[in-house]
Amino acid sequence: MAVAKQAAIVEPNLKPDGNTEAVESMIQKYRDTEDEIQADITTLRQQLSENEALAGKKVLNARISGDDKVLSKVSGELSEIRAKIDALESALYPCRIARQAAEKDLKLSQANDLRNRAADLRKEASERKKKTKDLLQQLAAHEDVGYVPRSASRTRLLENKAEELEREAQRMEAWANATPRVIRQTGS
Repeated sequence: MAVAKQAAIVEPNLKPDGNTEAVESMIQKYRDTEDEIQADITTLRQQLSENEALAGKKVLNARISGDDKVLSKVSGELSEIRAKIDALESALYPCRIARQAAEKDLKLSQANDLRNRAADLRKEASERKKKTKDLLQQLAAHEDVGYVPRSASRTRLLENKAEELEREAQRMEAWANATPRVIRQTGS
């Protein structure tokens, strides 16, 4: 049984320009740690079950042979396994809370990134609108006729993309703000 490595529980607090790769890496470390702890708990529970099944026979045989030290040894082994299980179970909750906080911060950071991209697209669209307006006025003056584009303009496509990014940012924020806290589980 490989006992899970002790990981520093750091609740990330991203700024809008936070390093998403670093946070994604930390989230994966939390997930890996949860998996390792859960695997260790499963292994220890199986070991405890096996040891409990053999404990009675060990103690009985030792009593018959006159060895009084076996009782302490057997009970100590069982207590040690139970203590390890309890310690590992208590580590799951803070690990899940830290992972959840990192996931929330990541979503909020990603939403902010999308908003920044949307703002850039809106700015570009606004500049294009102004230039298009000027060009259409020049064309109308030159040809003495108005011009209306037949299909969606590049400017409109930029505006649509900005709106799409804004909606995605809102969905991410809603997810981050609606995700419930991890509930402590006992005796998984």
